[in-house]
Order: sequence, then structure tokens, then C-alpha cells
Amino acid sequence: MLKTAILACKTLRHEIEKACEIHNMDYPIYWIESGLHNYPEKLHKNIQDELEKLGDFDRVIMTFGLCGNALLGIKSNNLELIMPKVDDCISLMLGSVDERRKYGGKNGMYFLTKGWIEGERNLWVEYQYTIEKYGEETGTEIFNMMLNHYKSLGIIDTKCYDLDEIMPLCKEIADTLNLELKVLDYSIDYIEDLLTGPWDDERFIVVKPNSEVRDFTLEL
Repeated sequence: MLKTAILACKTLRHEIEKACEIHNMDYPIYWIESGLHNYPEKLHKNIQDELEKLGDFDRVIMTFGLCGNALLGIKSNNLELIMPKVDDCISLMLGSVDERRKYGGKNGMYFLTKGWIEGERNLWVEYQYTIEKYGEETGTEIFNMMLNHYKSLGIIDTKCYDLDEIMPLCKEIADTLNLELKVLDYSIDYIEDLLTGPWDDERFIVVKPNSEVRDFTLEL
């Protein structure tokens, strides 16, 4: 049996820990800080550095999509790498790239979960920083421009945490940013399949040892 570890974005902590609990999995989990997604080069380096430390394993399951192309060129070294075939963790949470596209366009949706709210560079932290730096009037104008194509705030309820714990803050965020608050029910089936296998070519990428992560086509 292959010695396996999980390299995971901390944003997905609640969902990954729940999936491991459901399937009685005790793979060691190594967390990557969610704030690194704002800096693709730093995220790339951090992931590569973590993989270098996992040379005693045979396989690493990675809960990342391409993440702004930050994963492109990641070298597997002696490891087999398993990845979901998605652009980022939002598509992973929603179950597919197609599902995410349903919420795009001019009436776009900004997504939140408890994991995103707990992130060190989340939407609310960035808003407060902008207001503090530029003042309320200018800061609000900046954020209105940033969120120009977003009309709603979607809270993804994965049943992996108590939704009531975050709803007051989510409502405050939605009211402040003039977004319609919506709760979306989604399972963690895709994450469970990622952790347990088997890994079909349609939904997963298997990177062989001594290879690297290459670009892949996301079907429309």
C-alpha cells in the first residue's frame, strides 16, 4: 500500500477533516495558508517546498486546482501527485467547473465558507483594510469597482460546520457591500472522491513520479 499524505489549502480544512472522518482516514495533512493564493509565485514556491519535505511518502493528494496557474510546473520528484481537474477550490467545493460557471457573468456571485472567512486575507479583512487606508468614501468606491460584476454573496453550506456561527457576519458583509445573501447547499462528494479514489481522467489529474504539473483543458 502506497504511503500517502495530503497537501491541502487551509481554506478547505473543515471539509477535508470531515471527509477524513467519514472515511476513517488517518493520512497526515500538511496545510498551506490560504492567503498565498493572492500571490501565485509565492504559492507555487511554498507548495514545491512542502513537496520537497514529503520525500518519504509515495503519493500526495493535493486539494488545489490550477489556482491562477500557480500549480503549473510543480515537480513531483519521487511522488505520485493526485489533483482535482478544476481551476480553483471554488469549483472543487461546488463539485465541478461547470457548476461554478452557472454563477458567473455580469450577475456574478462571490463565494464564502467558514474556511474562507477564517483566512488571513479574506474579503472582510481586505474591505476593512481598504477603508482604514483610504477612508470610508474612497475605500467604498474602490471596493464597489472591485465588486462591480458581483451581485450576490453565496454561502456554501457543506454541512461540515455550524452555519449559524457565520451567518451574522455573512449578513453584515452582504449588507455593507450591497450584495444579495444566498445560501447554497452542496455536498463534499468531489472532495471525498479526491481523497479516496479511484481517480478517473475526467475529474482528476494523476502526475507520475519525476514529472510535473502541466496545463490541462477544462471542458466547457
